[in-house]
Amino acid sequence: MTPSENDCSARYAVTLTFDVNRMHHRSWSGLLTNAEAVAFAKRDFATFRMQLDRAILNNAAKRHGRELSYVPVIEGQGKGERIHYHCVIVTPARIGLLEMTKAVKQAWRRTYFGNQQVDVQPMRDDGWLGYIAKKAWTLRQDAVDFDNVRLGECPKRC
Repeated sequence: MTPSENDCSARYAVTLTFDVNRMHHRSWSGLLTNAEAVAFAKRDFATFRMQLDRAILNNAAKRHGRELSYVPVIEGQGKGERIHYHCVIVTPARIGLLEMTKAVKQAWRRTYFGNQQVDVQPMRDDGWLGYIAKKAWTLRQDAVDFDNVRLGECPKRC
C-alpha cells in the first residue's frame, strides 16, 4: 500500500513559484540558462523539503530520518515561461489544510529563490497527478525532479 492509499495520510496539491529576476542576478553569465534555472530550482526545493519535514514531523525528521512523501514536477522550462513546481505532498492525516498552508509558505520563504505565489489545496482525486505529469509523458523527461522525489512511509502512529 502506498502512502497515498493509507488511511493515516493526507495528500496536498502544491504549486510553488520562483523569483526569476533573482535567478538572473545569481546567474554566472547574467543570462539565466535553462540548466541554471533548473539547478537553482532543485536546490531550493531540497531546502524547502527539509524545512517542511521539520515543521510537520518535528523531531522525527531529525532523530529518525523520517520524511514526508513528495512528487515534484518542474514546469516552465520553455522559452518565455516562468519556472515553477507542481507537486504532491503526502502528510500524516492529522495535518489540516490551514496548518499545511502555513507550513508550506514558511518553508518556501526560507528558500533563496522562492516567490510569494504559493498554492496549497487538498488533493481529492488523481486528476492532479495526471495534470502535473503531462510533461513527463512527452520527451521532457527532466520535468520530474527525481532528485527530490521522496516516498516515505506513513508513521505507525498518526
